Amino acid sequence: MEITYLGNSSFKIKAKNATIEISENIEIINTTTNVSKIVSGPGEYEIGGVSIIGYKNNVYVYEFEKLRIASTSSVLPTDAGDIDVLILQNPSKEVIEKISDLEPYFVVTADSEILKTSGLPSETLPKFVLKKEDIGEDQNTKIIVLEKK
Repeated sequence: MEITYLGNSSFKIKAKNATIEISENIEIINTTTNVSKIVSGPGEYEIGGVSIIGYKNNVYVYEFEKLRIASTSSVLPTDAGDIDVLILQNPSKEVIEKISDLEPYFVVTADSEILKTSGLPSETLPKFVLKKEDIGEDQNTKIIVLEKK
């Protein structure tokens, strides 16, 4: 799985059989069949081996390649479950304060201001590549700040 920052709070996730573009709407492209679907609002969706659960306030949880990834600019609902990677689009102060409660392994953002307030270890990268096997069970949260592609 690979995450890149496109600018304007937009991200792209490349999975084995799908590409997910995260902006105001979510577009999933099945890279095997070239079929795309726009996801908007609460509900359950699936395309290209990616399962998506949409919640209120543009909160989405993606499941693929044994990873659980959430994208949001607001607080995750309590029933969102465990999250491996949290993508923060336009994080509010409230969301930043709740990062430690969520305990994701990685927080991906383009907002370097998070570094000043979170106190968590960080790294700045042009893209973030991750496989489930790369995550250590006792790993602490790390912030990944992505540079615009």
